[in-house]
Amino acid sequence: MNLIGSTHPFHVLRVGELRRWIREGNYDRILRGEYMRRSEQQRAYREDAREAAAHYGSALKKAIRKLSQALDEAAQG
Repeated sequence: MNLIGSTHPFHVLRVGELRRWIREGNYDRILRGEYMRRSEQQRAYREDAREAAAHYGSALKKAIRKLSQALDEAAQG
């Protein structure tokens, strides 16, 4: 709903995601060749799930931290 009336909302969202991707070092890892190749054996599903859980857990902690800071600032007024 917050995108209603925007002239180019998805381009802006995409740029934000790309900037985050670069800032977190994922782009550099690809440039260094640190990615799975078709000739390599695929990783175990559990390892991928563990990494995904760690990523989303970290993102949730950051969001909670930001919310807590905002609430503290609002309370101090």
